[in-house]
Amino acid sequence: MCKKVYGDPKYYLQVADVNGLGNFRRLEPGMELVFPPIDKTTN
Repeated sequence: MCKKVYGDPKYYLQVADVNGLGNFRRLEPGMELVFPPIDKTTN
């Protein structure tokens, strides 16, 4: 999903952190995620 939203999958840890996910592999169908603005110049 990060690839689709940000154009690069490497931001998955930032998205997991913002959403309070300790283990991103435990995503379940129907869960709502927040995809915040990310400063790509520092990542």
